[in-house]
Amino acid sequence: MLRPVRGGTGSLSFANLLLTFLPLVHSAGDSNGWVMDEAKIGVGVATLLAGATPFNAGNVNETYRGQIQLAGGEIALAIVKDLSIRQLTNELLASTLAHAVGLPTPRAYLTVARPSVISLNQAPQMPDGNRLVFASVDAKTPSLAFRYEQNPSLAPSLLAALTAWEDLGRCYGFDSWTANTDRHPGNLLFGGPKDVWLIDHATHSRGRCGRWEI
Repeated sequence: MLRPVRGGTGSLSFANLLLTFLPLVHSAGDSNGWVMDEAKIGVGVATLLAGATPFNAGNVNETYRGQIQLAGGEIALAIVKDLSIRQLTNELLASTLAHAVGLPTPRAYLTVARPSVISLNQAPQMPDGNRLVFASVDAKTPSLAFRYEQNPSLAPSLLAALTAWEDLGRCYGFDSWTANTDRHPGNLLFGGPKDVWLIDHATHSRGRCGRWEI
């Protein structure tokens, strides 16, 4: 069973929210010690493996590409973020809510990162010294912003393809519902109307400067 986390820039209320959010996590006796009903809530549990490499595509927080080991032993390529406890909770909640309403987000994982594997700055720390990071399976789809920057002449066709996406209105509704103020072309992976992914929800619920009351 998870115990309270410490560290990061969040307050105790966010630690409590993180714990409240994970009632389906329990001891499983595997390498992580946890399992989660991933199919039900849209978030799983994983372990970060050695070799993650940093990259910057306009991201605000330290972000890595690396491999994660899932609870069943499978290995997946993932985008890994070093987030404060508040941002981590935001990402987990947004993934769960998007999953519940059927909007496309890359499969998300609450991931254990051992200090021997990676050095982190913001991620909340557990009593055993390991940290918790947000990881999502690499969708291998470029952002709308990247596609435009690579070829600005594509703007009309990109706009037409975006407006043809059947869930565009639901995306607006989702962002309004979750108070996400950070939806921009860099936070929308777009390969076409059938290949769309919503990403980067660390600042939903009134954004970084907002205040939650639990």
